[in-house]
Amino acid sequence: GFMHQGLLVHDREEKAKCYGWAGSYFYYRDSPEKHVRSYRSNTSIEGKESFKWLGPSLQSRDRVLEQAEHALFVMDREADIFEVMSRLPKVDTSDVLIRIQQNRRVKTLDGKSVKLYENIEQQPTIGIVKIKISGEDKKKKKRIAKLEVKISSYYISRSNHIIEKSKYPKELIMQVIQVKEHAETIPLGEKPIIWRLWTSEPIEGFDKAVEL
Repeated sequence: GFMHQGLLVHDREEKAKCYGWAGSYFYYRDSPEKHVRSYRSNTSIEGKESFKWLGPSLQSRDRVLEQAEHALFVMDREADIFEVMSRLPKVDTSDVLIRIQQNRRVKTLDGKSVKLYENIEQQPTIGIVKIKISGEDKKKKKRIAKLEVKISSYYISRSNHIIEKSKYPKELIMQVIQVKEHAETIPLGEKPIIWRLWTSEPIEGFDKAVEL
């Protein structure tokens, strides 16, 4: 088993402050059925291990952060789940920022079906940001990396594996931010730095994308 916790950080001031744990989730791996093909399609997210991303976040949103002006839930790739993106954002009070795991088939706002990675790559660059790579990671050489920023919005369709379909919309709109290293700063033999992120927050332009 394990414990999954949500860390509360306030970043609206000059220096970020860490206040501690805002939510906790305890999980005990005792179900051999989860390795069976039918388990995924016959079990709601509340009964899956992936609920660790939704459960403590809902708990902290509705209790600890009930009076907060706005909360942004920052999550790694395992949270790239329709249920999380559908249930956690709350109009005007909470949003999500999730590292993308899947090259999903999505729809553009004009209704065209596309593969996410290929389509975001085709979007125009809205700005350049430079970051310092320390070189502490032996796989990445020390340098000032030049990163291209791209944004777009997409419709995500509800997964066929969701069993309680009435609880979820058929689709939802999410924004995507891609930050990818420009060819001129990629060292020989290295792959480019690239981050792709889902967010439910509106992105007005370059400054907001860089902030997120």
